[in-house]
Amino acid sequence: MKRFALLALALAACAQPSATAGAPHVGVRLVEGAGQDLTPAPAGGAATYLREPHHPEGPLMPPDAFLGELTLVGEDGKPRALGAGATNLAGSVLFSPDGQWLAYLTHFDFSTHTGQLSLVSVAGGEPRALAPGVSFFGFSPDGKNLAYVAAGRLSLLALAGGEPATVADGVATFEFSADGRAVLYRTRSSDGAALVLAPVAAGGKAPTPVARHVADYQFDRKGQAIAYTLETPDRLPELHLWKGGAERLIATAAPSFAFSSDGRYLAFVAGVSASYLEGDTYVVAVDGGAPQRIGKRAGTYVFSPDGSQLAFLHEYYDRSRTGKLAVWNPGRGTVEVAPFVRLFGWSHRGGALAWLQTVTRPLYTEQLHLAPAAAPAAGRFIGQAIYSFDFSPDDKELLFKTACVSGGQACDLMEVPTDAAAAKVTHGPDGGLLPEKAVRVAAGLSDYDFSPDGHWLWLTFTNPTGHTVDVAVIPNGEWSLPRYVDRGAEPHPRWLAGGKVAYLVNTPKRPGLYEADPAQVPAALSHR
Repeated sequence: MKRFALLALALAACAQPSATAGAPHVGVRLVEGAGQDLTPAPAGGAATYLREPHHPEGPLMPPDAFLGELTLVGEDGKPRALGAGATNLAGSVLFSPDGQWLAYLTHFDFSTHTGQLSLVSVAGGEPRALAPGVSFFGFSPDGKNLAYVAAGRLSLLALAGGEPATVADGVATFEFSADGRAVLYRTRSSDGAALVLAPVAAGGKAPTPVARHVADYQFDRKGQAIAYTLETPDRLPELHLWKGGAERLIATAAPSFAFSSDGRYLAFVAGVSASYLEGDTYVVAVDGGAPQRIGKRAGTYVFSPDGSQLAFLHEYYDRSRTGKLAVWNPGRGTVEVAPFVRLFGWSHRGGALAWLQTVTRPLYTEQLHLAPAAAPAAGRFIGQAIYSFDFSPDDKELLFKTACVSGGQACDLMEVPTDAAAAKVTHGPDGGLLPEKAVRVAAGLSDYDFSPDGHWLWLTFTNPTGHTVDVAVIPNGEWSLPRYVDRGAEPHPRWLAGGKVAYLVNTPKRPGLYEADPAQVPAALSHR
């Protein structure tokens, strides 16, 4: 789920709940032992976690880094120990897109950031050791191949069977095309930082050199164009665009760029210098034409999910971390939306845009506004003293946390409909707009997330002492008292693909990985 949050902001007061000694334990323990880094598969109901983790020794070790025994729990609830020395660092454990395979690093070495790569079927069977000293790996989007870099050698393995095939040596990183038919890799700086496009299919055409001295690169979402920056002596990268063998220079002093999801446009920031750190925001058609400057003093910019529009901040002021929000599309150009905006986000399907606007008089607050994507300037005043917001999976509701204390660890969760026709608009005595009437979903919560089918939410409530939470569930749209699952759990439960909620408990008396079916949690367990 997307979550748009002001991470260190608590703007109002609400009562923080406390746990009671009689809190229920509805969850079923699947594996005994303390754990960290619970990761669900994208499909199939499996999950992994680090069992009995410990903080590694060594200089300059990140405080949140752990090593432990990687444990895979299948959809049947049976655990399988996969190996020791696994880490919780991002990118060290990956499920295939269909959730049928798991690639992971064990015996991780923090001094080199490498480990032993293995591959295992989630359905069962013994893990297959592939290579030691692996620094980078990933599945193709179509789920047919696994690529990895070991000691600079890029290898490709078909999941259907066979032996790994060497693609190139001296490689640093790579990226698959969206259709999985090609892999784009960058060689190490000591090997020229070359960018090369290679086919995945054996016996295909020879690899195609794209450029040398490449700093950053990105495939478009369709896998047909490549944007990349070149290193320059003055450390101000040049932005280039490559498609079908044709290359063109797009901009100079361009530190960031992003493709639209439909692959038709490229947005970027350019014109950065030592005296002008922000740069300006531009957009250019991938198939040709001159770049168009759409904003000065660039802030954040994000394409809508369908790629048809670009929301961006311009006239950005770093001290207040706010700017003017505007929306660009190729048909109508740029539409100004609101000033003093700190945070904004599109709904999942791109039909709505929400933003937080900073207000300093008469009192400081963050106001939440919502507008349809077709008319972004027609914003609705949703609420104020907002900590974070996001959209329901079907985009029918906008949810937001407000009345927060303890740095956002105890908030009221509210919702309003995204359809303006269903909004409950109110006016003050002077005729001015007041915040819309919202429905309170829960009070005093710290976090929440929707189930994959959108029928349930898990909620967590931070305990007054320690760093644990109480876990509860609630039916989506049937707002009632939370149904409590467990207490003293680790933060951030996870939904399994099968619809159960999984969570870790690290208390000495009953450590382990637990799961609970929300439909089986009695409504009577609505107390703490």
